[in-house]
Amino acid sequence: MQIIKSNKKTVLVVKATEVMRAEVSFRGGRTVVNQLERTERHPDVPMVTAAEMAVGLIESKPSMNTILMVEDIWTGILDIDDRSIFGLEGGELQQMLKFETETMSSLDPMNSFLGAVELASVPPDTRRFWCTALPNEMLKQVCGMVQLRGGKLIQISSTIGLSGPNGQSAWTEFSDSLAGAFISNPDGLPRASITRRSKQSDRWFRSLNSLFGGDLPPTGWLEAGSERPSVYSGTLVEFEADELVSGWVADATDRLKPKSHPVVIPPAPGTSVKTYRMVSFAAAVMMVLLCSLGYWNAKAQEAAIKVEIEKLQKPADDRAAMVAISKSLKNQNEKLSESYVEVNGQRDAVAMLTSGRDRYSVLLLLLSQHRHPLLTVRSLVMDPDGLVITGETVRNDAPNQLALALASQLLPFGWKVSTPTITGSNQMTDRGPWKFALKLTEVFPEGESTNSLTSEKISQNLYGGKR
Repeated sequence: MQIIKSNKKTVLVVKATEVMRAEVSFRGGRTVVNQLERTERHPDVPMVTAAEMAVGLIESKPSMNTILMVEDIWTGILDIDDRSIFGLEGGELQQMLKFETETMSSLDPMNSFLGAVELASVPPDTRRFWCTALPNEMLKQVCGMVQLRGGKLIQISSTIGLSGPNGQSAWTEFSDSLAGAFISNPDGLPRASITRRSKQSDRWFRSLNSLFGGDLPPTGWLEAGSERPSVYSGTLVEFEADELVSGWVADATDRLKPKSHPVVIPPAPGTSVKTYRMVSFAAAVMMVLLCSLGYWNAKAQEAAIKVEIEKLQKPADDRAAMVAISKSLKNQNEKLSESYVEVNGQRDAVAMLTSGRDRYSVLLLLLSQHRHPLLTVRSLVMDPDGLVITGETVRNDAPNQLALALASQLLPFGWKVSTPTITGSNQMTDRGPWKFALKLTEVFPEGESTNSLTSEKISQNLYGGKR
């Protein structure tokens, strides 16, 4: 069966003073806006809530190809020495850019998503990147919101630098907070300059000019309600009329590609533990059914042969042959019985593995969530009774806070959290910094060990008996 991919998309736009939703489709070689709805946004409304407002502007469900363009997320230009990233590409380069933009975006590199596109380089050995980033939690919330409404979020980008007035390839943009100059280049790397506006001086404009590397384009956008910069002498089109906005949405959707504009791609959801458990359980049940069917079929055949033997007392040769056949089938029956027992054991083993394998990923997740910023985890060491977490901190109460946070949440996963041991190194006035060791002891029902637990008992310890 041939699967036809839908060419319809939902475009959500969240600006500082308004939100909008557009339903677009690709017809005749270009993107066409089929429906556009807009409404005002109060300055105090958070980004995720504003995006939800945009979804609600049209009654129909958002499509499975939903795009979100947001003014609130961080975007900026990064210059970096080519030698410091030489040989890096793909995920390694993206991770390096996260760390390099940390001081500019104020985002934790380990808890954020970043999209980047390379711009025209700066001679002699400087590479320039245009980056857009947002926190993991914000991405998770907005993806969940779109999914709850029946759609799927496939891209997130900043609203700046998407398209010029009337589809021009060189343009400027001015809003209350940002200013930018852009040149799209289908045959090479694009050029872009972005800076934050200031009402105290026009240094931002000189910075915009300098970063752009030449005179600014003579035409551009002026955000509705924003103040026109007095130092700019070009022509600005106010971003307000529905016709202009529709054209901008269509052009921006066409240009929103990872190689021409920095976009954040939400990660694909991985296969859940529940799905793995269901597949494993179904396979085990199928094996049990097949073995059971073979077992009862063999029993039926054995019974039929015994009846036939009783009827055929003579001649003796025929009887001997039938007895031999009966013995052969009995042996097969015994082998099938052994296979039946073995499959039952494998089913318990599969259930045991699927029930307990995510304990360590849960532990790492809880450590990242409850660790004090001034506490560093140095190692996780296996112990005969469980696991020992060691590390350092400049606050002597941080290990106790971590132990209290982990105690109740790790007990269902078979770990009992002990009181941490804390040792000062006497290098500071309060005897710090402090080294600590936090022991997690394996706990099981009384009288049982890890080797004696069945899959049902492990599942009960880890998940309350639900599999």
